[in-house]
Amino acid sequence: MLVLLMGVRPASGAWLQVGFGADSEPPTEITISDPQAGWHATVSVETEPGGFANALVDVPQPPKMASEVTVCWAVAGKLVCQSFQWPGGEFVQVRLESGIQAKPAKSTNRQSALPELRIAPNPFNPLTTVHFSLPQADRLRLELTDILGRSVSTLADGRFGPGEHQFTVDGSAWPSGTYFLTYHLSSGPSGVRRLLLLK
Repeated sequence: MLVLLMGVRPASGAWLQVGFGADSEPPTEITISDPQAGWHATVSVETEPGGFANALVDVPQPPKMASEVTVCWAVAGKLVCQSFQWPGGEFVQVRLESGIQAKPAKSTNRQSALPELRIAPNPFNPLTTVHFSLPQADRLRLELTDILGRSVSTLADGRFGPGEHQFTVDGSAWPSGTYFLTYHLSSGPSGVRRLLLLK
């Protein structure tokens, strides 16, 4: 199990992205719970091109630092659960193995490593920088949308080599509020980060 922490915890909530490796068959849905905070959610798992499967969960009440969060799903009619300690932050990524035997594997040389993404500063006014690190050459699309899902800017849409790449976000013409940065790689991994513009 791999847990990645990104960002600083906001007062309003957090995002949790649960991913499953391509070497096992992902479940169709998962249930996430934090007994201490008294919340749980059941969400569908989506499989991206390349075999990377993930679920994005809006956590209305972020767990306390080091609280135990449990993720459960069904395997052959039996309930399987894995737990991890919440590291804090506004966006947390967890990678699990489903325990479901994969279908005969397709021949592929693609790596399953997750990219690294940082946004600083966040909150911002009006400029911030997106730092995106690729483990291998890949086609990357970075798109910013407002809270209604309307596209406001496409930062990248092309092939990039391995290593770190930087993209500037200029919100001088946008109203204050919450925006979402969606990334998608042709090899499979995808995710969402939240940005806050304060003027």
